[in-house]
Amino acid sequence: MPIVLNMLALLTDWIRVVTAVSILILSEVCIPNPALSSTLPAYAHNDYKNARPLWDALDRGYRGVEVDVFLVDGQLLLGHDLNEAARGESLEEFYLHVLERRVEDLGSVYGDGRSFLLNVELKEADPAAFDETRRLLAKYAPLFTTTVEGELSPGPVQVILVGWHPPVEELLSLTVRRFGIQKRSPDLRVSEEECPAHLYQLISLEFRELSRWNGVGSPPRRFRERMRRFYRERRRAPDRLVRVFEVPRSKIIYRELIENGVDYIGTKTIEDTRILLERSETAGSRQFRWGR
Repeated sequence: MPIVLNMLALLTDWIRVVTAVSILILSEVCIPNPALSSTLPAYAHNDYKNARPLWDALDRGYRGVEVDVFLVDGQLLLGHDLNEAARGESLEEFYLHVLERRVEDLGSVYGDGRSFLLNVELKEADPAAFDETRRLLAKYAPLFTTTVEGELSPGPVQVILVGWHPPVEELLSLTVRRFGIQKRSPDLRVSEEECPAHLYQLISLEFRELSRWNGVGSPPRRFRERMRRFYRERRRAPDRLVRVFEVPRSKIIYRELIENGVDYIGTKTIEDTRILLERSETAGSRQFRWGR
């Protein structure tokens, strides 16, 4: 009898542990960070290199992430090179599955109805990798912003292919697309006829294409003038997202970019950037939204 009671006690303890772990896992997947007062106009570049891919960005309120992928043995695996991708961490497991669970529970990634940016960079010119990307996006179809015959419908997650992709003519021939592509441009004067917004959903530029200022000291006159021109250009491209990457870590620069129409600031140092953005006067109080 004592042996049976001991076994029952051990079984009860085991059930309690399993239940506690299950609740913890479900809470992490389904419930947003209650400490977040607002989300941040930034995305985590090379997000898979963070200690907790996707979760570190979500816990800090980032509105997007960017990942690099290779096709390895039929799977899209995360990594900046093939050796890194060979570790076997997959786009589906670490990103698509988690995002699906959150959207099922919250209606959107943060429960606020806004789209979450997922930049996917195919690191090789590989048609098979592109085909697998399309297959995966179709598998999780309700998640994504989708274009059907030129008509774009926003979804909880907006996928942008920022690496290799087939020729534009081939992309435009697709009846259904669950992704957009980027336009690399130092300015925002993009022709709708040549670059339709339903395909070229994101305009990308490096900060040094705007200014050589490093953010130290007072903003130089040329920087202020460039920001004013940028704002005027931005007003002429309201239906596209704009991201700036390789940005000096500077509260002043962050504030100027956001005030003048940048949707996403790219960063590899997500904690430093979070602190600077939260200290910015505009990070949580913008009364407008650019892009979609």
